[in-house]
Amino acid sequence: MGTVETVAVTFVIVVICALFLFMVYVLSKKEEQRDAAKVKPAEKAKDDDDDYDEEYYNPGATAEEMVRKHFEVAYYDLLKHLVFRDWEKVLKVLSEVVDYADLSTYATQRHFFLLSILEIVYKLRDADPFAYNVALTICDYDLLNIENLIARMDHAPFYLAGNPNHHPFNMVTPTRKAIILEKIGEIEEAIKVCEIGIIYDVWDAGKKSFEERKARLEKKLAKK
Repeated sequence: MGTVETVAVTFVIVVICALFLFMVYVLSKKEEQRDAAKVKPAEKAKDDDDDYDEEYYNPGATAEEMVRKHFEVAYYDLLKHLVFRDWEKVLKVLSEVVDYADLSTYATQRHFFLLSILEIVYKLRDADPFAYNVALTICDYDLLNIENLIARMDHAPFYLAGNPNHHPFNMVTPTRKAIILEKIGEIEEAIKVCEIGIIYDVWDAGKKSFEERKARLEKKLAKK
């Protein structure tokens, strides 16, 4: 093969290699763009941080709509963490939720949100005993809200208008907390929860009064 032919073949090979490298470059750029497009929704959702800021909401939304959306987003994040029983993230989200809304204004929304999560967590107790700890935390959050909640429920149909000091409200969380404390052997603490129920005159969700529950627990404690 002569010199001219050798140069020509070399030139063709170089051109082919250059075209191949150019195609690889173009394809890699397209792949990067596709990857970037996949990352953006995840970043916007902020799943890892559970950061509930205004980017989630319509800027023109009312305060009530913002709170409702906040609870909705938190609820689905909690479900995700509960599937994997990631209790650290569950507690983190719960802490953010209860600190978000003004208690005197959104007491009812907060109560029913906590109640819905409590029922799910309590059902996990057999699979993971730590669920008891998380359930107790939820009950404590709700009991901090008891005065505001009762004040908001005064207008409910089952409120006894003839007796302004009477609030026949089935709050559930005091009963649930008393049951859990009894199960783990904390009888004295369970009795204290009954006393809270008696003071605020809420119904015992166990279909008995807190007076009856307290009396039974006191007998149980005396036998220890």
